[in-house]
Amino acid sequence: MRGLALARYHVLSRVRSSYGGFGAALVLAAFPVLVLDTLFISWTDEWRREIELVLALRAVNVHVIYFWHLIVLLGACDLFGTPRQTRDGNRRADLTETAPITPAARFIGDATGIFASVGLIHLCTLPMLALAVALSPLPATVFFRSEAIVLAAIVFGSAAAAWKLYSSGKWMRTRTPRSIALFFILFLGILMFNTKWKTFLRALETALLNPTPSPWNDVRAAVISMPMLVGSLMVLYFGYITYYALSSIRSMEKNHAL
Repeated sequence: MRGLALARYHVLSRVRSSYGGFGAALVLAAFPVLVLDTLFISWTDEWRREIELVLALRAVNVHVIYFWHLIVLLGACDLFGTPRQTRDGNRRADLTETAPITPAARFIGDATGIFASVGLIHLCTLPMLALAVALSPLPATVFFRSEAIVLAAIVFGSAAAAWKLYSSGKWMRTRTPRSIALFFILFLGILMFNTKWKTFLRALETALLNPTPSPWNDVRAAVISMPMLVGSLMVLYFGYITYYALSSIRSMEKNHAL
C-alpha cells in the first residue's frame, strides 16, 4: 500500500507541476498525427485517381505515427526518471526518500508512478491514434497490436526510469538511453539469428506498405523458429526488467547502509 501511495504522489506531482515536461511530452506525442495529415481525407478527383497510392501512404503514416509516439513516450519515461538537481549540480533532496518503505516497494512505487504518468499522456492521445487507424486501410488488429507494443514499451521504460532514479556518477543522465540502446542491439541480434534476415526485411517492408494479411504470412514464413524467437525476446524483455529491479534494490540498500 505504501508503494501505491508513493506512485500516486509521483503522478500528482508530475501532472500538477511543470517538472518533467508533462505538457511538452503530451504535445509531442500528438504532433505527428496532425503533421502527417492522417486525420483528414480529401474527396477531390485527384485523390480518387491516386487512391491506391494515397491508401498506401496512409498505411505508412500510421506506422510512422506510432514509431514517433513510442519514442516520445520512452523519452518521457527517461525524463521522469531523471533526479532533480540544484543549480550547482547536486542532487536535490527528496522527502519521499525518508518514508518508511522497503526498497522493493519503493522501486515498485517509483516505476508505477512513472508508468501512470506516461500512461496518461498516451491515454490523452489515444482517440487521435484510434481515428488515424480507422481512417487508414489497415485492419483493426493493427491498432490492438500497436497498443500492446506501446503498453509493453511503457512498462519497460518505467522500470528503466525507476532504475535511473537511484543512479549516480558522471554518466548518470545517459544511463537509461545507453541501456535501451543496448537492448535494441540485442533485439536486432535475436531477430537476425532467428530469421532469414534479408527475406524477413523485404517481407516486413511489403507488409507495412500493404494492408492485406498476405504479406504478414510472408513475414512469419521468414522466421526460422517462432517458439525460439518469441522465447528469446521474452527472456530479453523480462531479464532487463528483473535486472533494473534488483539493481535498484541493491543500490537503495547500499545507500541506507551508509
